[in-house]
Amino acid sequence: MRIFTVLALAVSAEVAAASLELSCPAEIETKQEIVTPPSGWRISKSSPTVLDQGTTTSKHHGEVTGFSSGPPEERAILAPDRTIKSKKERSFINVWPFSTSEENWFICSYRNSVIELSKPLPAGLKQCSIQYNNAQMVARAWCD
Repeated sequence: MRIFTVLALAVSAEVAAASLELSCPAEIETKQEIVTPPSGWRISKSSPTVLDQGTTTSKHHGEVTGFSSGPPEERAILAPDRTIKSKKERSFINVWPFSTSEENWFICSYRNSVIELSKPLPAGLKQCSIQYNNAQMVARAWCD
């Protein structure tokens, strides 16, 4: 029994070391400006952070969005293959299996913004997972 326990711990440590943890840049700063003001309307800004050029900056918090087959601008966004629910942790995990012949990308979106940041994942990953907590916020993202 002791040998089995040691072997199981060794395998668990090897699997954990092989996992790739994913995270998004926590925050981005964007600029907003009007291109063509409508006739008869006065322009004002609701944000106190105004630059000399007449643009307003705002900060947006990042969150894991998901994965795509190829660059995200091609809009080949992948749907998760399965969902695993955990009553004990009050969370659920979405799982995306990958074909090794595809170039898969990791996507981050930013609240109250149309901006997405993405980057290709290393070749050879078999699947990626995103765990959501009870409030459906991303708690963790990783690939194996």
